[in-house]
Amino acid sequence: MIGLRPPPDVSVGPPLISAFESEDLDMAYSSNQKAIGGKLIRSAVVLLCATFLASCSYGPPQIRAYITNARAKPDSHWIAVAVEYQHYQEPTGINAFPNGGIPKYLSEKVKIYLCNVETLEVRRLVSATPPDIVKLGWQPWVLGWVGESLYFQISGQKGTSLNETKTNKVVYRIDGDGQDSEVANTPDNLVFQQDTGPLPKGSFVRISNRYDTIAVRTERDASPRTLFKIDINQGELVAIQESNKPDTGDGL
Repeated sequence: MIGLRPPPDVSVGPPLISAFESEDLDMAYSSNQKAIGGKLIRSAVVLLCATFLASCSYGPPQIRAYITNARAKPDSHWIAVAVEYQHYQEPTGINAFPNGGIPKYLSEKVKIYLCNVETLEVRRLVSATPPDIVKLGWQPWVLGWVGESLYFQISGQKGTSLNETKTNKVVYRIDGDGQDSEVANTPDNLVFQQDTGPLPKGSFVRISNRYDTIAVRTERDASPRTLFKIDINQGELVAIQESNKPDTGDGL
């Protein structure tokens, strides 16, 4: 039996695809395109988030510490020093927009020291976090002595924005044994050695402090000596062990 052959001008090809099969292929292609598009979108979102988070970062931790004031105990060679200490990170990227941004504070400490200007002894009496009522714009300040008790205060505000009319103050007493406690009011009979006026008789200390150093003059000195400084690496007040040179700044 002779088989039928197609005419010479008719090519033999694959079977024709039905309409249903074509629709299935279109749907599969569309689903594949959507899957690829979804992956690209997710990748773009992840990249965008990573870029945003990287831009909302902070720099390495830094220490800032400076002397707010110092006062001398009358008829002695002892001085008390108040230091404001902050451990913080500077904002970078978007966090620094538009005016430099707000630092991230890791810790803030009020530090009170008692120093002897003859022996160069330095005692840290207090290292404490300022209370919430004065947490904003806070500053420690040595007030003076009543007997053997030393008084200091922390001033500042509560809340998130400064208001010049609502500054609060918290007063503390440090007893001779080193114990500190909050007191209701500042005593009226506080005493401290004045840094101006006629030189007193007997033992005295006159102080000239900058934000990072303390120079003193006693009854034994013809000119001031810079004896204490802030250690910028530790944020602590330390003695300058070999300091017999006259101070070159403002006189006492």
